[in-house]
Order: sequence, then C-alpha cells, then structure tokens
Amino acid sequence: MLRFLVVLALLLVAPDALAFCRTTNARCKEPDCPTDENGCVTEGKPVAYRTSPISFAFAERGTTKLNEAKARAAVRAAFQKWQSVSCAGGQTSLWFKEQPDIPPDGDLGLAASDDDDGPESGTPPFGIYFRDTSWGDNDPKALALTTLGYKGTTVVAARIEINTAGTRFRFDSDQESEDNDFQAVITHEVGHYIGIAHSLEQDSLMHAEYCHWKDRCDQGVRLKRALSADDRLAVCTLYPPITPRLPPTDEPYAETAGCSAAPGARTSSAAALLLVVAAGAARKRRTNRAAR
Repeated sequence: MLRFLVVLALLLVAPDALAFCRTTNARCKEPDCPTDENGCVTEGKPVAYRTSPISFAFAERGTTKLNEAKARAAVRAAFQKWQSVSCAGGQTSLWFKEQPDIPPDGDLGLAASDDDDGPESGTPPFGIYFRDTSWGDNDPKALALTTLGYKGTTVVAARIEINTAGTRFRFDSDQESEDNDFQAVITHEVGHYIGIAHSLEQDSLMHAEYCHWKDRCDQGVRLKRALSADDRLAVCTLYPPITPRLPPTDEPYAETAGCSAAPGARTSSAAALLLVVAAGAARKRRTNRAAR
C-alpha cells in the first residue's frame, strides 16, 4: 500500500511544481525550442534508461593532464552520488556498473559536435573520455560535454568528454583557485548522463553555470558537489524505487548532447544561459551550452 501511495504522489505532483528539466528527443534547434517558465524544453518527449544497471567505461588512453587514479575515483564517486539518493519509499532504482576500459581503437577521437554515427559507427555506446590534445569545435569555455544517444525515448548510449585540453581542474582543495573542482563538474555531467537537463534553480548542481552561486562556491567542495532538493527530486522522478522495467524500443537512433557549466562569475543570483546548437549532417543533435 505504501509503494502504491508513493507512485500516486509522484503522478499527482503538478508539473509546475517540478523545477528540474529533463532531456527530450525534441527535433527543434535551441535556442528556438519552446520552453516553459522553468526553462525546460516543451517539445518532444523526455528520454530515460529503461533497464539497469547503466554502464560506463573509461577510455584506456586516459589522461596525462590529471592524476589518473584520482580522476577515476572522482568519476566513480559522481556516479555513486546519484545512485545513492534516497526517495520516498526507498533508494532510487538507478544504479551503475563499470565496464572494462575502452581500448584506443575503440575511441574514434571525435568530440560530440563532430558528425559521427554514435554507436553505429563502432564507438562503444558508454564511455568516459579525457580530451587532452583537442577539444575540437566545441565551445572552449565548456568544462565537459555529455552526449546521449536514444531510440524513441529510450537512452541507448551516453558519452562524457572532459575538456582536459583547455581546462584546469583540481581535486580536493578548498582553497581559492582559478581551477575547477573536478568531481563537482563530473557530478553535473552524470546528471546529464541519466537524462536531466540544465536547471534554473540557483542551488541546483544542474545549473548550467559552474560556481554561479556564491554560497555554493565559498563554502568548500562538499557543497560544490552536493545535490539540491530539486536534483534529488529529479532522480527520484526519473528512477523511483519501483520503476517498472519497460521493453526496449526499435525506433530509429537519434542523439542529443548537454554540456557542463562553463566557468562563471560568483554572484548571488542565477546567471543567464546561452544555448548553442550543433547540428550533424547525419542526424539532428541538441546541445546545451552555458556562457558567463
């Protein structure tokens, strides 16, 4: 009976009470996509995974720009943070499984803005890539970029690319620095990885601009990496404790992308967002970017 009431409560929540946004399979080009008062795209249908565990794997080539052991540990901690969220009725049904490393010949070296065919090109469907040598044609302000591949409303591929070519990261320092907290950035990207879009909520980790909120940035790395109530509501709505396992879809493959926050000025109010679209010749792709 309790589980039934939990599901019923989720279904009865008024749409305008949910400030978080979900990635959709919209075919429009941002910033021309219609949005609601929360900045959420209203065209298309929300996408999500239909089975667990959700895979991720590191590219074997790794990175020479960061301490690799610390970088991998931070990525694993970011996935763990999202799957450990407690919802009404129990822990979220979201969980992840790390797969063997992706060999160099499995990484085509393509940035998400390039024209590639996602999983159909031979690229492993789930990967974490450090871009040490080139960030391609992506926004140089972007700290990282997440690309989702989906069929219909089912996510079938996801890739996180980290801008180690042009961005400086740090790991555990609470001291003032021009570098960006690596784990906070990756935790934001994992939010995109599971189908959550940028949020206008100033305390949300899914806000498009890194360090946009002075209180988040001035009170140490713990708060920088923290999920807000809205972030937790997002994961509990997408992946509640009793989410049924839906059958796979045979609809055509499509791809959408969302990038992490760009470095921003520390202000007490939310910053404006700049949404940029990258359209591939083989398919349409949606890219969210943030500027100062």
